[in-house]
Amino acid sequence: MTATRELPDRPSLENLRKRAKALHRQITAGDGEAITRAQQHLPRLGCVEAADVATQGVTLQEVQYIIAVEYGYNKWQDLLARLGEQRPRSWPRKIPVRPGLPNLERGAAMLHRAAQEGRPWCASRFRGRIVRLADVPDDEIGGAGVTIEEARQIIATDYGYASWADLDAEVGRLRPVHTFESLAELEDAEIREIIARLGRDRLSVALKTVSDHFKERFSANMTGKEWQALTEATEELGPIPQTEVEAVQLEILHKFRSDDPLV
Repeated sequence: MTATRELPDRPSLENLRKRAKALHRQITAGDGEAITRAQQHLPRLGCVEAADVATQGVTLQEVQYIIAVEYGYNKWQDLLARLGEQRPRSWPRKIPVRPGLPNLERGAAMLHRAAQEGRPWCASRFRGRIVRLADVPDDEIGGAGVTIEEARQIIATDYGYASWADLDAEVGRLRPVHTFESLAELEDAEIREIIARLGRDRLSVALKTVSDHFKERFSANMTGKEWQALTEATEELGPIPQTEVEAVQLEILHKFRSDDPLV
């Protein structure tokens, strides 16, 4: 893959993450240059008008992919490997959905469709992991008869599993999140991520009707100053109709369960 940017002599993981987050914010804000980069590297945005890209829900994971491709790597994980980072047990990706496979299925369907349409960007992914496609040139991938099962295999290996069945079994093992209160049963790191992404405004509304246990779990993952500021913001809101609180809670829950960005 041809790089359009050069890594510094001693690239920093933290710096790359900051760049990805900054680019994500720029795309969401409608920055012209950032949107051009997104359209260049994300096939699903190829037919979207530039003015509409900001509303297409570009995820941080997609932006990380853009950064990796610009540096000449097939995916973000390959770029991280270049930095010599120690791979966590869940390498290369952490499964982001609970409790089923809707987003992984969509990813496989998108990859399958791209292969059928002959998109050159996906050819290298199939060549590297599907033996029968190892020698298929970029411009012939559309006629190679790529199957949905092969696309699923690519997605499974992206997440570090040998097969789609293994990935399916792991997703099925995860604790379901059926209600807003269920968020309190997540791991500490997941709760901290929700807090960081949501910000004070929506979370202060959602806390209006939660249980003491919920408050304990979230306060345990915040500094005393942060929790005090959040509780004060909740109190300052005054009385809020139950339906309004539930609407905010459902919005947060839906975004978490569908793996949409919580920003």
